[in-house]
Formats: sequence, structure tokens, C-alpha cells
Amino acid sequence: MLIAILGILIMIFGEEISWGQQIFKWDSFGYFKEYSYQNETNLHNIFNPFMKYLYPIVGSGSFIFLFLIWLFPSKRNNYLFNLIFPHPSLFFLVLILAVSSFLGGGGETFEQLLTLFALLYSVRIFLCLRFTNIDLLSSKT
Repeated sequence: MLIAILGILIMIFGEEISWGQQIFKWDSFGYFKEYSYQNETNLHNIFNPFMKYLYPIVGSGSFIFLFLIWLFPSKRNNYLFNLIFPHPSLFFLVLILAVSSFLGGGGETFEQLLTLFALLYSVRIFLCLRFTNIDLLSSKT
């Protein structure tokens, strides 16, 4: 499960940095040059017209899902469950993320907040795996 989460985070990061254009300095080519709205080698710029619908679905859907998990903690004594799901201290960031998904401006604010969320979530998982004696429900994590 953690490998899947790592893969998803790497995909998000790769998409945001345009799959190597920023690191390896390659130019957009072929399909990406023709269909990408920002002339970059990433998939999310090909679907730009749909992003105004996709961002609110992802933002509000994530908020509702996590809110229900945080509100009804039936499996909170399971270590793996608590490791995989974000800590309730991220509630306000997830709320702001959901609200920003409805704002205009091409979703850049949403993408930046999603990156911040992914960073905080990743750091928490790393710390919990590195220091296994940490109580995953503690407000001190």
C-alpha cells in the first residue's frame, strides 16, 4: 500500500514538473507539442478543459472522504490504518484545498496546496516509519 502511495506522489510530482523538461531541459515533442495547452510534456495539460470540473470533484471528494474517516474512527486502533490515512491535524489544509478547487485561475492554487499536502503527508509517513514508537493518533506527531 505504501508503494502505491509513493507511486502516486511521484506521478503527481512528475506531472507538475513536466516529466523532465525542468530537470533534463528537453523540448516538447510530437503529441505533447500538438495537444498540450501549455506546450509541456505532461498529461494534465492535455485535459485542461476538463480540469475545471475535475479539481472540484477531487477536492471536495477528498475532503468528504477524509472528514468521514476522521469523524467515524472505527478502526483507529489499527496501526496500518492510522499510518495510511492522513492525521486529523491536516483537516484545515484539506478544507482549504477543497475550497480552492472551486476557485478560478487554472487550478494553480489547488495544485500548490495539493503539493503542500503531499509533502506534509509524506513527512508524517516517513517519521512514523522511522520512529516506530510514535503514537499515530497523538497530536505531537
